[in-house]
Amino acid sequence: MELKGKDIYRVICADSVSADFLTSLMSLYQPLTGSLAISLYLTLYTEGRKQRSQETHHRLSVLMNQSIDEIERARIKLEEHLLLRTYVQTAEDRNQYLYMLNQPMSPAVFLDSREMKSELTRILGSRQTELTVNKFMTGTFQLQATAISPDLSSDIRKRVHIIRKTPAAASSPDISSQMMSASILITNDSFPLHPRLFFRLN
Repeated sequence: MELKGKDIYRVICADSVSADFLTSLMSLYQPLTGSLAISLYLTLYTEGRKQRSQETHHRLSVLMNQSIDEIERARIKLEEHLLLRTYVQTAEDRNQYLYMLNQPMSPAVFLDSREMKSELTRILGSRQTELTVNKFMTGTFQLQATAISPDLSSDIRKRVHIIRKTPAAASSPDISSQMMSASILITNDSFPLHPRLFFRLN
């Protein structure tokens, strides 16, 4: 499906970010996704936290100084590395996108993952990967084996999937309050959000 500048979007994201959150994005995920994808992630996050009405992808293009095609490629990269889930509702004039930002793995969990560390080594090489790992082994970034979910929360994930897969859920009286917990407004008349009409991309 071709993304167009006039297509509108909404974002579901966490209320705040930690130092580990940013460190993982910049030092661990950025080599895998590329800098443009990380820029898109952070732009969606900052825009999404204050979003109160519909926004077009043209705005993203202007803010990032990138073409719509480049933004679409960056979106796919984020999806590939589980940092983003995309849902879309099609229409004749323009499509509506729902972006769900997943939190990155903590440095400890990322480096404990054989698959993620292997991909990092493939891209950076053994020497640069060793330097990166050493940064997390000293000072305030000492690794601890704590299991932190890469997603925002299992609770929000379940709600989004229930809403998407079960048409009857769209009429549930607490749907709006559930989605509001993710720090977005879905009751704006100019952007009627009907989750059961969205389908997952990729």
